[in-house]
Amino acid sequence: MELRTLRYFIAVVETGSLSAASQVVRVSQPSLSRQLAALEKELGLGLFDRTPRGLIPTSAGRHFLAIATDLVQRADLGLRVMKSEAKKELLPLTVACPAATVTHVIAPFIAATGAPIADALIRDPADAYAAVRRGESDMAVSTLLPEPDTDSLLLYERPVFIQVLPQHPLAAEARVDVAATRGHRLILMGRRSAVRAATEAAFRRAGVQLDGFDEPESSSMAQALAATGRGACIVLDNPTFGLVSRPLTCNGEAVTSPLYGAWDPGHYARQEIHATMLNMRDWMQAGDPVSAAGPGNTAEI
Repeated sequence: MELRTLRYFIAVVETGSLSAASQVVRVSQPSLSRQLAALEKELGLGLFDRTPRGLIPTSAGRHFLAIATDLVQRADLGLRVMKSEAKKELLPLTVACPAATVTHVIAPFIAATGAPIADALIRDPADAYAAVRRGESDMAVSTLLPEPDTDSLLLYERPVFIQVLPQHPLAAEARVDVAATRGHRLILMGRRSAVRAATEAAFRRAGVQLDGFDEPESSSMAQALAATGRGACIVLDNPTFGLVSRPLTCNGEAVTSPLYGAWDPGHYARQEIHATMLNMRDWMQAGDPVSAAGPGNTAEI
């Protein structure tokens, strides 16, 4: 079984036809057909159903697709690692993370430190770790807890703030505890955001019910609503629109929103990835890259 044959098989699955796949892999259609027939003979299984709509993977074909994809990705990764080693170069890594993380963390980190990160794949927080599992990226940065079968590192814990107009009763407090928000209209971030998860966790710990609140997706929108007197917004950003900002606490302790890094413990370049993550953690903890970037939509960082 050769890697090129696996690539041919994957191309046929992705395109659904021999003619389209032959253009992708730059092999003649008859040759491609022979290669697939030989692969099916070697495996002793039919990998495709031939239908008027094209080639549809059988149950065995779908199962083998995951195996073939993993083998090809690992071969490609091994080749990249060895080429970098031969040239005495740092391995160019890819990271999966939300768009705001690229803007406020990854790009500034690369610019400041020259980290060996060649590209960032834009993924929702919930899908960043899946990109590592599928071999699409070398590592991931997300606000969600890493999956148990990965190596991971807590990179940063950013304070959560409650922001109000200066005349709002909560503005008189140096710090605002969750319990003190009872009776005040709140503006929370959307359900996919990290600060929303941190907020809900803090309110549960304090035994305070969350109800009757607005929940825009953008932190800029949350601040704009607070500036109109619609309520107190809970965000990560610097205050804007004339708002004042107070640290949010729960039972006297600061409420924070975490950021994690994760990678495959079996990755060929796991030592380089671990070193990169440690450097990112040290860089973030030496300052506050999000605050330095100024106010903006950091809800998905």
